Amino acid sequence: MKNILILSASPRKNGNSDILCHQFMKGAADAGRTLAVTMCIS
Repeated sequence: MKNILILSASPRKNGNSDILCHQFMKGAADAGRTLAVTMCIS
């Protein structure tokens, strides 16, 4: 089983990048992958 690390650094909360990350997370979780998510907002 592979682990997945998602890094998001978009300054806009709920923007396009955030939506893309959440959809990727959903697909990976549905496929049984282990996820680690880091949101880097400055």
